[in-house]
Amino acid sequence: MIMYEKIYSFLKNEKEPISTKEIAEKIGITSGKATLGLLRLQEEGKIEGVEINSKLHWKIKEIDKKREKLEKKMR
Repeated sequence: MIMYEKIYSFLKNEKEPISTKEIAEKIGITSGKATLGLLRLQEEGKIEGVEINSKLHWKIKEIDKKREKLEKKMR
């Protein structure tokens, strides 16, 4: 699995926004690799960053969640 896909899969299971550092620790990669993957996912419009206590946290975009639910129903 490509790194950004691994990050995306991880974020899909998170209920709350999560920091880059936490993502890196939980999936066993460096913060630098996590940042690169997150920025790619953000460019693709799949995730968005939100500021929490002056720190950037990441979450799946709501529109992507809705699209995924619709695709599951259509299968």
